[in-house]
Amino acid sequence: MSPGGDTGRGAAHARARMLWRDRAAIEALDLAGRDFEAEDWTDALFIDCDLSGVRLGRAGLDGAQFLDCVLRGSDWRGATTRDLLLHGCDLDAALLQEGRHQRLRIVGSDLQGTQWRQAALEDCSFVGLDLGGSCWHHARAWRCVWERCRWTGGALDHTDWRDCVIGQLQLSATAGLRGLRWTGCVLHGLRLAHCHIVDSDFSRCQWLRARLAHCTFADSVLAQVGWSQARLDHVALAGLDLRQTQWSGAMLRHCDLGGARLEASLWNAARLSACTLARADLAQADLRDSRLRDCDLRDARLDFADLSGCQAEGGRFDGLRAPWAKAMDTRGLPLALFPDRLRREYSPPPSPSPVAVPSS
Repeated sequence: MSPGGDTGRGAAHARARMLWRDRAAIEALDLAGRDFEAEDWTDALFIDCDLSGVRLGRAGLDGAQFLDCVLRGSDWRGATTRDLLLHGCDLDAALLQEGRHQRLRIVGSDLQGTQWRQAALEDCSFVGLDLGGSCWHHARAWRCVWERCRWTGGALDHTDWRDCVIGQLQLSATAGLRGLRWTGCVLHGLRLAHCHIVDSDFSRCQWLRARLAHCTFADSVLAQVGWSQARLDHVALAGLDLRQTQWSGAMLRHCDLGGARLEASLWNAARLSACTLARADLAQADLRDSRLRDCDLRDARLDFADLSGCQAEGGRFDGLRAPWAKAMDTRGLPLALFPDRLRREYSPPPSPSPVAVPSS
């Protein structure tokens, strides 16, 4: 950096401080590389400023706003903020790890290569962002919203997100994802492609209208997950805990649910094509009006299940067990496997009447 440039930025820094004290907007200033760490910028308004490489880790930034600013390589490590707004900013390669942010809002900005490791986020919102190559290892989030974000190449291993909303998110991670703890989240319109997800917990999440292609889930929990209107193509869920999941209106093609626990799952009007359900436990499952085409249900359990209106085309059913299942108005299913198909209620057979003992 030339001495003249440093002097000019020093003057710009002094002017920015004066404008902040006067509660005026700080506009079009070159503040690149400045150290703001020990300064109070509460409720400051920065517009179209160059803040590349600035250090903000210990600065007072509650209520501050950055509009159309360049913040490339800025250092926010360890920052604690409330009600901070970043709109239309360039934060390429910014360092935000270990920060604590409440009600942070970032809109329409470039966050490629940003670092969020071990950050804690509460009631934050991220809208219309490019998060390609960003790293979120061990980050925690509560009640946060991600909407229309792209995560190509993002690193999300060991993230802990609770009761968050993630809408229209696009994620492609061929290297795999491990240790995700996303519980009680709404994943509306999520797009996952070529992801290998290991040792993760998605309990009580809602994958509404999600689109998954060529993904694998291993050693993961997806109990009580809602997959309504989702589209799954070549997705492996074999052997997983999928109890009380909801698949109403979902479409599955070439998916592997072999050996999965699907007790009390709901499949109303679902469409399954060339899927494997061999050895799956579908006890008390509701498959009313579902469509099964070329599916493998060998050795599956359908105890007390409801297959009313289910239509099957092709498929394999060897060893399928379905005691006390309902199978009224079904087509294509081997009805010999459903001896109790005409029962209208699920109830065990009546116990034998007690033998009267004559009185002496």
